[in-house]
Amino acid sequence: MRSYFMVRVRENVEEFVNNGIVAIGWSKVDLSRNIDFDELWKEVEKEHYTNDSSNRTKGRAKGEISRFKSIKTGDLVVVPAYKGFYLGEAVRFDYDKSLEKKDLSNLLILNYRKDIQGKPVKFIRDDKNTGLSTKLGSRYTVLAIKEENIIKEIDGLFKSGQSSLSKIILAEQQNEDEFRIALSKAIPDYNGIFLKSKGRGFEELIAEMMRQDGFEAYVLSKKVGGSGIADADVLAIKKSVLGDQFNTVYCIQAKHFTGESEAGIEQIIEFKKMLNQKAKEIDFDDPLIPIALEDGGTISIKPDMIKFVLISSGSFKDDVEEIAADNDIILIDGNTLADMLYRVIDGMPKMRQNLGFVKSYKRYESQIE
Repeated sequence: MRSYFMVRVRENVEEFVNNGIVAIGWSKVDLSRNIDFDELWKEVEKEHYTNDSSNRTKGRAKGEISRFKSIKTGDLVVVPAYKGFYLGEAVRFDYDKSLEKKDLSNLLILNYRKDIQGKPVKFIRDDKNTGLSTKLGSRYTVLAIKEENIIKEIDGLFKSGQSSLSKIILAEQQNEDEFRIALSKAIPDYNGIFLKSKGRGFEELIAEMMRQDGFEAYVLSKKVGGSGIADADVLAIKKSVLGDQFNTVYCIQAKHFTGESEAGIEQIIEFKKMLNQKAKEIDFDDPLIPIALEDGGTISIKPDMIKFVLISSGSFKDDVEEIAADNDIILIDGNTLADMLYRVIDGMPKMRQNLGFVKSYKRYESQIE
């Protein structure tokens, strides 16, 4: 009896799908070998984790690798993609050391569900089972799927393929995919965009994006962190009509970078520590901390309501995710930022133009086969 899994590729999903594979990390260890799992995990732990790595981080990794290794020939695998997903039947494991730099060396060869032209079918997420949609949105790399209703839907999709209406919707979404990918490439391109220099334009872009989502957003003073490395660039507040306890507050460190970087993580961690220390120094049970804005004003915030975020136009080095998890910092990389901007960019015409894009319209015809 076959089993069902979800396996997420961190980047370039379509490239791997078109090559008939899905890829995961832990690339210093060849997971395709048929050896005792405990021995395999010891190698992974030695190569990829230090003594400072949290038990939570290692436990999550061990579980994901164990699930990956439990996939057998004939099992069905769901591969999430932007606004959609692919379905493939497992064939065998493989390993490609040339992908070690991207940390995507451990491969699973899949026989993807294909259309009449022989291309992998991309299924849309709209109108699918809620449980399946929830799993597609999970940040886990490997998940087992055991719910009978989800399995029934996956089986039906794998056998029947796309409906006629889905093909029309998919044609539109593929165009959206192209725009999102172009957007993710444009944001870190200093020479091809027209944002203000020295990071100021990127901070304004993030603030405007948050405003489009209903937040009050402010660019913070360059002195907000004092004389040390503590720093944040944007404050975003969404007030709830239900009461202050339901307000949402984000302090955001925004880094305009190309390629991999670890810049910004220590600044936002130190900024969080600084606010917490200020709260301890105030002799009140429910202190308010003033945060300095760029225009010279201040806003007072309860520190226990704040979530802390690092947004980069590029990607993060391997250790940044672990550091962020240990310090409850939310990470947004360039690809995720492009997804977020895509949802609100129609309401940001000036920023859209600064990024080099104009709006175009296309009517879809003859999309049904």
